[in-house]
Amino acid sequence: MNDQTLPSPIATLPVLGYRQAEPREPGWRGSLLFLLLILPALVTPFIAFAFGVSPLDVWEETVKENRLFPNESAWMLFCFATPFFASVPLVFWKVTLMTPSRKSRGLCIAMWSVAGLCSLPVVGAAIRALLNMVNEGLDAELWPFPVGMGLLALYWVLAGVLSSRKQSEQAITMAFYAGYLGNAVYCLGGFHGSTEWGYFITVYIAVVMMADTVRMLFIARRRKGLVM
Repeated sequence: MNDQTLPSPIATLPVLGYRQAEPREPGWRGSLLFLLLILPALVTPFIAFAFGVSPLDVWEETVKENRLFPNESAWMLFCFATPFFASVPLVFWKVTLMTPSRKSRGLCIAMWSVAGLCSLPVVGAAIRALLNMVNEGLDAELWPFPVGMGLLALYWVLAGVLSSRKQSEQAITMAFYAGYLGNAVYCLGGFHGSTEWGYFITVYIAVVMMADTVRMLFIARRRKGLVM
């Protein structure tokens, strides 16, 4: 009987190919923390902000009037109310960022577009306030508009820089923050003294967004993706 070497049973087993899980982004724990912290923003469009009126009430009144802007006051209220609804796509985007899969180009374009649309009412309100200043002179009560527009511009610059450094996911988040924070300055300054829950939650959300901004910039600097 010939002494033949038998093949190892292990060597004859089929090799199974498993898809390797994509690694999580650095700082994902911080992203999860700020996702949880920012969830209360979802209620801000639906609860009263000042004088018992919510952003949703403003929209409903606009629909009932069958005219978008029957007067200047309605135009300004519409501009103030609309950016609060950015909280819904913002939270959706933040949830999407928690998945390790690569985000599609189509999704990113859609989120850029939504963030841009949410910033338009902030710009519109500032233009209206500027026209009022030209026609009626400077008014100390209009200070929230230049401050809010400055904050809006700053965040869009940060979004552009991050996008140019191939950090589009953080850039889109900055773009969403731009419209929300710019409008928050308008509303918090314009309706100061309000005792409604919406007012205080907006203060809280603004603080959370600015803290998250510092975190994202710190991560960008650590990656050497942003020159600071």
